[in-house]
Amino acid sequence: ASERQLAALERARAALDEPALAYRARFARVSAAPGGGGEACVCERPFTVASISRAAMGADAVLAAGGVAQPDGALLEGATSADELEVRLRPSGAGGRTFRVQLQVVGRSARATGDGAFECAELTRQTVFAEGAAQRGAYAPAAAPSVKEIETTSTYDLQPSGRVLSRQRTATFLVADGAYTLPSSDLAALARARAAGRYAVDVRTYELQYARAAD
Repeated sequence: ASERQLAALERARAALDEPALAYRARFARVSAAPGGGGEACVCERPFTVASISRAAMGADAVLAAGGVAQPDGALLEGATSADELEVRLRPSGAGGRTFRVQLQVVGRSARATGDGAFECAELTRQTVFAEGAAQRGAYAPAAAPSVKEIETTSTYDLQPSGRVLSRQRTATFLVADGAYTLPSSDLAALARARAAGRYAVDVRTYELQYARAAD
């Protein structure tokens, strides 16, 4: 394993001892299909991603977060697209550097599994642009973007208390199209992935509990 991979493993192990992350999530009612046909409930991704980012990276980490409206007008007023999002971040431990993160959903599926239970899977392409950092009165050149795909599988179960329990698994894959943007330590991993078939370079599991916020 490379030094970069070992460092990532140590960070993941350290995260196991950290307290649970508390953040706010928001959902919106939308038309289930263009032109009507019932309603569905989708996560307001800009609000929720910004909330998670502040909880994980610092209260002032989020500089901007916005979505792209659906062209068919299916989303109700005040809602935002669940499929595209761009966020500008300045994490508290990044020495003042800012990052522009683009998230684009490239695949999604969902199905009911019982009374008050369902599961869903989503594949998201994540592109991270590191903006230039201030160095002795000048700005260093911005690094090439990092491109990855993140596959998230989640189950949701309504509990007798009214809370929703979710178990989530995320798997991160290197993107072959972005090979020229990857650090040299990742290029070897990408070569192995091409030889052995697609495989995840990072896998994590989470348990989440959703509770209705007080009015």
